[in-house]
Amino acid sequence: MTPNGFEPDFVPGSRVYARQRQQGRERLLQIGSLLKGRNLASDTLLVATSGRNEYRNKGLDIYLDALARLERAESTENTNREVLALVLVPAWVKEPSADLSFDLDSHGDSPVYPDYLTHRLNNEDCDPVACRIRHFEEIGYFNNKVNVVYIPCYLDGDDGIVNVGYYDLLPALDLTVFPSYYEPWGYTPLESIAFGVPTVTSDKSGFGQWILGNFADDIAVSGVKVIERTDSNYEVAAEAIACQIAAQRDASASETAEARKAATATAAKADWALFAKHYDKAFAVAQSRASERQAKTNK
Repeated sequence: MTPNGFEPDFVPGSRVYARQRQQGRERLLQIGSLLKGRNLASDTLLVATSGRNEYRNKGLDIYLDALARLERAESTENTNREVLALVLVPAWVKEPSADLSFDLDSHGDSPVYPDYLTHRLNNEDCDPVACRIRHFEEIGYFNNKVNVVYIPCYLDGDDGIVNVGYYDLLPALDLTVFPSYYEPWGYTPLESIAFGVPTVTSDKSGFGQWILGNFADDIAVSGVKVIERTDSNYEVAAEAIACQIAAQRDASASETAEARKAATATAAKADWALFAKHYDKAFAVAQSRASERQAKTNK
């Protein structure tokens, strides 16, 4: 396995990080509040998935289904905290939502209208993510304890709505979920923990296998939880993801801080300075086999 490393100097210093976290949270909560028609509290749990828009391979389907399970779970004394769940994957964007853009620019605090999209799509009637969110909203989910917002564009800092780059927004999150059904490595969960954001991933990713082979499979200890995914355990896996999100929602401030610290410590073990040896080994193996083939050809 040739794992993807991370350059530690890519992560901002503590002062910049704190500012990005505060500003990012304010922006996301403002957008969520306008779309959902009510003010989301400052302590709302911000959870997200991101990456390529591959509905099944990237686990977008099971992420949304896990959120639906979280929404309909029985309330306990610790479930007053709301969840704003984000889908940050690019789709066939037509334009930014005009109403949302106007209200954001005018600093309005009245709801745009109940919606889940920050940008209008050319294919809203058949986009898989949009269809799944609409289905759940139609049966009464995703506008109560769990609020889902689909941001279907590249977060390059100039999308017309969020206007914050992905890496500047990442510190604002409390948890990420990348439950891939297929993933050779998985850079997004590594980026997440490098920015001190605990993550849930799957054992079908190289990153997940690396975690299982080297660290405790526990967000409290390593900042990462690896979910088993098979061809026949979809429901079990969705429930497991929902439980992990619920655990972070209900965690105390000190538990949250320890999980973020653990995530950062795990990411430090993925420094390119430590991973380069795997590429040296792979090159040596390839070179040796090429020499063997050449020797046979010359005979």
